[in-house]
Amino acid sequence: MKSLVDYSMKQPQFEEALFSTLEKRADDLTVAQLETLIWAVSKRKIQYKENTDLIHRVTMRLVERVKTKSPSMKARGVAFAIEALANISIPNTEEQIGQVFARLESVVLTKLDEFIPHYLVKTLVAYSKVGHGSGELYDRLITQFIQAMTKDDGHTVKYSDLIKFFEVFPNVTYIYDHTMNSELYQVFIKQIKEVLTNNRFPTEDLCRVFNILVKISPYS
Repeated sequence: MKSLVDYSMKQPQFEEALFSTLEKRADDLTVAQLETLIWAVSKRKIQYKENTDLIHRVTMRLVERVKTKSPSMKARGVAFAIEALANISIPNTEEQIGQVFARLESVVLTKLDEFIPHYLVKTLVAYSKVGHGSGELYDRLITQFIQAMTKDDGHTVKYSDLIKFFEVFPNVTYIYDHTMNSELYQVFIKQIKEVLTNNRFPTEDLCRVFNILVKISPYS
């Protein structure tokens, strides 16, 4: 399934057979297989309309399996499952998926010390995107990321994760207004400058950085 995310199938029967098999074996999936499949299903676009109901049904079956198995997942699997759920859009499933997000929040808070900055950002962005998550979740994700960001002048954090963090952070106003300061601003600027100096800065990220600078400039 993972290798077929962007693959165009010539016949609807192949897509149908693939998801029908997955539906039958959903209960037999290992945690590692479940992590991979929920990611792949969330990325794949439905190619044939006649298979829509089947694919939606299988997707929600996997979502429920994630809810059940999440306590057994490692930090990476939890973060990627949350990202996958944020990308799933199926009519009339908002309440069901919301319950899974609530379940995953408790798992995240339990395993938070195992989350590297990349997983922290994935989780923060996903919860912000769908509008779920408690104040405690946002507070602890942001606090732990900031601790990593200010350690070793931010070299423990990838610049791409730094950009994603600062795209979300200012929107969490009740935390941002009491946490943002000139030190964090300088860490952001320093790391972005290093990427620019080494000519490793993709053009598509320029607009994102400019938008961030507009928001955080009062702390310069």
